[in-house]
Amino acid sequence: MQNKGAITTFAILLAAVCLYQLTFTWKARQIENRAKEFAQGNSAKEYAYLDSISGVEVYNFLGLKKFTYKDVKELEMNLGLDLKGGMNVTLEVSVVDVIRAMSNYSTDSTFNAALNRAVEMQRNSTQDFVTLFGQAFAEVDRLCGLLTRYGNQSPVCELNAENRLDQPGSELRDVIGRALYFHRETNGAFDITVKPMIDLYRDSFAAGNTPAEADIEHTLQRVPYLLVVGDREKENGAVAVRTRGGKDLGVMSVETFIERLSAEIASRGRTILEG
Repeated sequence: MQNKGAITTFAILLAAVCLYQLTFTWKARQIENRAKEFAQGNSAKEYAYLDSISGVEVYNFLGLKKFTYKDVKELEMNLGLDLKGGMNVTLEVSVVDVIRAMSNYSTDSTFNAALNRAVEMQRNSTQDFVTLFGQAFAEVDRLCGLLTRYGNQSPVCELNAENRLDQPGSELRDVIGRALYFHRETNGAFDITVKPMIDLYRDSFAAGNTPAEADIEHTLQRVPYLLVVGDREKENGAVAVRTRGGKDLGVMSVETFIERLSAEIASRGRTILEG
C-alpha cells in the first residue's frame, strides 16, 4: 500500500507541474487572441501590438510572481501543428524504478532477486506489480532460509555442521544436484566444498590480514574428495567419489573408500587432512 501511495503522490506532483507549465501557454494564447481581434487580420498590426506589450506585466501567478508577455512566451509549452487543436499527455511511471528508489537503491541480494523475479512473473500475470513483488519477496526469503549457510537453522547449516543430512528437501537436492553437474562440467572449477576457504578468508580479513599461500594450500587439502550419496548408493552402502579437481573416481563401497583414504594418509602424512 505504501508503494501505491508513493506512486499516486508522484503522479499528482507531476500533474501539478504540468498544469503550472500549461498556465503560461493558456495566458500566451489569451493575449495573442486579443492581438488578433485588435489587428482584424492585419499581421503587421498584430505583431506591433504584441511587440508593444513585450515588457508589460501580463500574468500574476497566484499573487506570488509577476510575468511579462516575454516571460510568458519563454515559459509556454511548445505545441506542434498536430497539437494546436488540443493535447493529450500520457504519463508512464516505471513501478520497478519507483520501488528501487524507495529502497534507496538497495544492494540486498534478497530484495534484488525478488524484484527480478517479480518482473518475470508480470509477463504472464494480470496482477499488479506490487502484489507480485510481495509474492516474489516471500518466496525468495523462504528459499534463502533453506539455503543460507549463516545462522544455525537452515538445512545447509546442518549439513555443514554435521557433515550429513538425512532427509534433505527436494529444493536442496535440486540445488546440490545442479552444483555437482557444474562441478563435473567445469572439471572442478565450480566447487561446492569451498566453505573452509571462505572461512579462512573471513577470519583473515577480520584480523586485518590476507591469507598466506601456505594457509591457502593447507585449507585446499582439507577437502581432497567430494562424496555423493544418493538413494542408490545408500541402498548399496556405497559412495560416488570425485576429487577436488573434478575427476570422477566412480562408485565404490564405503569400506573400499576408507581403505583408499587410509593408504593415502599413510603415504602422504596426516597433515593433508588436519584442520
